[in-house]
Amino acid sequence: MKSVSSQPFISVIIPTYNRADLLSQSLESLVGQSLPKDQFEVIVIDDGSSDNTSDVCRNFSQRLPLRYYRQKNSGISAAKNMGVFASCGPILLFFDDDDVADPDLLTEHIRTHSLHPEENIAVLGYTTWHPSLKISRVMDFVTNIGHFLFSYSNLKDGQELDFTYFWGGRSSCKKSLLVRHGVFNQLFRFGSEDIELGYRLSKLGLKVIYNRSAKSFMIRPLTYEQFCQRCVKQGKSQYHFSKMHPDPVIQKYCMVDDVDQKWAFVRQTLESKMARVRDIERALENSMPPADEKKLLDELGKLYWWTFTALKIKGVIEAKESDTVRQSGIDDHKDLPIPVNDIEIIRGRWRKAPPKSFERGNILIIDPFLPMYDRASGSLRLFEIMKALIRLGFQLTYIARNGEHAGVYVPLLQNMGVEVYAGDPTALQALGLDIIAPYLDVEKILRSKSFDYVILSFWHIAEYYLPMVRRNCPQSQVIIDTVDIHFLREFREAEMKKNQALLEIARRNKKRELAAYRKGDRLWVVTEEDKKAIENFVQAPIDIVPNIHNSSFAPLNPEMGA
Repeated sequence: MKSVSSQPFISVIIPTYNRADLLSQSLESLVGQSLPKDQFEVIVIDDGSSDNTSDVCRNFSQRLPLRYYRQKNSGISAAKNMGVFASCGPILLFFDDDDVADPDLLTEHIRTHSLHPEENIAVLGYTTWHPSLKISRVMDFVTNIGHFLFSYSNLKDGQELDFTYFWGGRSSCKKSLLVRHGVFNQLFRFGSEDIELGYRLSKLGLKVIYNRSAKSFMIRPLTYEQFCQRCVKQGKSQYHFSKMHPDPVIQKYCMVDDVDQKWAFVRQTLESKMARVRDIERALENSMPPADEKKLLDELGKLYWWTFTALKIKGVIEAKESDTVRQSGIDDHKDLPIPVNDIEIIRGRWRKAPPKSFERGNILIIDPFLPMYDRASGSLRLFEIMKALIRLGFQLTYIARNGEHAGVYVPLLQNMGVEVYAGDPTALQALGLDIIAPYLDVEKILRSKSFDYVILSFWHIAEYYLPMVRRNCPQSQVIIDTVDIHFLREFREAEMKKNQALLEIARRNKKRELAAYRKGDRLWVVTEEDKKAIENFVQAPIDIVPNIHNSSFAPLNPEMGA
């Protein structure tokens, strides 16, 4: 192939594998660069392709200052490293084989490096879909909405960025930075190789400057199935990344915290959610009323986010399990210290042994939130109730449907001897929230001990959890703490606004709320007015338990007095 006689200003490194047709388009775009051809070189590293990649490069070597190297299939990192050491230019641009370059791409990279000649400065260009492509909903989502592929929306031209923006395929840097301080880790065959290198270089001061005018365009469309496969691969690479660096920043970036519990949660519905995505995508191919289309698009966006995140978790788990098998139970990596910030999270997932003084029995409390006593009067009321129950000698177990602020309130409850579970993603999912969090096996908790009483805060908590309680704890007395009578507020709002639609909602919710109360063995209300509002509709005893602040507390029943 044609040799490059003079030293270029910039070397374009293109790793490729079995993409001869796409590579041809990429190389064609480099033929049309505004930068003179004696000022750049193109280095193609063929990672063991079985197609006609070599023929494509041979043909373009007559039109470009191109050098072609072939290696045994070893992955993207090894290919990039070969390109680094084969290059002649002082600036290296890593370019994807499924992208095409704007005519000024190389000029813009050189211009930014001229403005920032420091060795530790890299440049990030802008990549979007090629205008010739029909942008599907999933393609739009991964780039412009969910930012699973790129995240340009909040960047400003010329902005200084950190190592997490050292994106392969659209970033350039000084060759001396890599030769002197480190190249790509060849453990990575797909994904994370760029960010992992960026992280190591950040210890030496790496900064990334964004140049919006250094443009390239993706020419390969993506389907939902293809991006799902990509997410699994990305998850596998993130697992290896996390094993290399115990830094909490990397652990969070790689999504490995609580990964086993998260996988236990998402695996239950992953296939059904993926099937729902396919159903919606097919449905949207047909015409429908705008309101129906919007509803489906909203659901689709949520499902895209959920399934892509879940598949990354799946990849982490697969890599972790494979690593365990390969090591035969022996981890090659040294024991890593647990980051201080993670300790409270761990404590929030596991039981702390209660004091031995408990003699009265076991009480389970389920509430929408942790008892944030310093934020809301209702939470303060519950917190005081819990303190009183502990003084009476009961052992408390607490489940918060939403685990927000666990780092603040979980340690406090544990110090009181309360067994705490912060967050039930299955229950939140039932509310229509597409979240991913560590799985909580509520039924296992219910069967773990004999609960004398189960206190369910709010009617909607009772509506969801009471069937599980009856199924697993038939011996338990169920107390529904109304906290407030919700339908009373809804009726007041409807009457004040003179809104018939709100009135109908209040009527429907009243039926559901009263139905939940009828299933309890005992009810708590806050005021006499609340008691009067429901006493004619239920048969269970009703106790008034007001907002109490460091005051005495009425026992659960007359026989339980201190």
